[in-house]
Amino acid sequence: MVIKQEESVVTNGWKLVPTQAASPADKDGHRPMEIDQQVTFNMGCLPIERHGHTTCLYKNILILFGGTPDGSSGLNDLFFLYLDSLQWVEVKTKGFAPMGRYRHSAIIIEDKMYVFGGYRSKCLNDLHVLDLKTMTWSEPQQKGDPPSARSSHSVCMVGKRMILFGGSGARYSNELFSLDTITMRWRKHDILGTPPSERWCHTMCSFGKKIFVFGGSNDKRKDNKVYILDTDTLEWSQPPTSGVCPSPRQLHTAVSIGEICIATCVAMCFHLLPGVTTHRKLTSNPTSIGTMRWESPKIESNVTPCCRQLHSAWVYNGKMYILGGYSKSKRMIDLHSFAPEQTVSSLRDLCVEKVIEDIGRYSELLRYLPEELLYAIYLRLVQSGKQIPTQLEKMIKESDWAEYALMNATTNNLGTIEETFQYN
Repeated sequence: MVIKQEESVVTNGWKLVPTQAASPADKDGHRPMEIDQQVTFNMGCLPIERHGHTTCLYKNILILFGGTPDGSSGLNDLFFLYLDSLQWVEVKTKGFAPMGRYRHSAIIIEDKMYVFGGYRSKCLNDLHVLDLKTMTWSEPQQKGDPPSARSSHSVCMVGKRMILFGGSGARYSNELFSLDTITMRWRKHDILGTPPSERWCHTMCSFGKKIFVFGGSNDKRKDNKVYILDTDTLEWSQPPTSGVCPSPRQLHTAVSIGEICIATCVAMCFHLLPGVTTHRKLTSNPTSIGTMRWESPKIESNVTPCCRQLHSAWVYNGKMYILGGYSKSKRMIDLHSFAPEQTVSSLRDLCVEKVIEDIGRYSELLRYLPEELLYAIYLRLVQSGKQIPTQLEKMIKESDWAEYALMNATTNNLGTIEETFQYN
């Protein structure tokens, strides 16, 4: 039997999402056509309760890997959750799977899942790659300067690079590494700007070419500040925010949906009442310079996940999902969804982001755009700290938006706009 996704959506509302094991009778319907027939798909299986696991979204499939059911031993099982039917399938992969672990990281870049580090009786720094077309594990040869053994670090994807920050092994870290997944070369980067302090159990969210870091802790304190990493310059900044920010926390989750970053679900030991799940959203509007405001939306539903930590979160079809975790000595495998009031950016904003990512490619086409859209592109270039193409600067100065553009440039202390534009 196929469980269909609920069609009704409650804005700013949580829903408990029922799942079930795929039926053996529907075996062929749960095998992607490109996957080798030698890979075994076990129907009728459900993942056990766990925390410290990872979940990665691949097309319409959620990939669950690892975690711990008891706080000591680590798992290395791998499950697919088909998000359109909400059915679980256990996948018996080929190759040598990583040893069981938890508090590791996992990320998908193109058609491969990269698993790094974690904990199993000690911290690890091994790297494993799962080819999602053949479901085959490998442990590739690496170059460069890899991270030391660590757990509870965080990773993000920028292009074909995996960015890794923080974690704890022999000590707490605020080191920044990148892995070029084409050459399999690690690079340790010098920390520029105002870096976050050493920490673990924090979160990272990407927005264009910027990465937002929130929360985490070390022996000295927990944190609730927001840090931004510009992946072009690899420079840290700590922007001012408005609104009521979340309390200092660790072991939470955070996702980005359009212009919203949602930080949610912290364990009750961090200044929360027993049984209460809190979340905040941080809104960053690319068309308004400096808009970084925390909000606590009113929850419009009665079904709220219990307070938890070391769960996982992802975004699918404009909604946030969380899975499993740990609460009051209890491990879980329940699935909940949350539909924020603003789920995706407008088509205009998506187009603007695409243009500023590679402005040199589109500069000759700017003359065909309406003035309002040119102004939005100009503001995003200003916000990103990028140079303004001479052609765009000229069009803005001759438009009805010239006064506003000058005001924003002055507010951001950009100084004189370069007369030439250096293409990246």
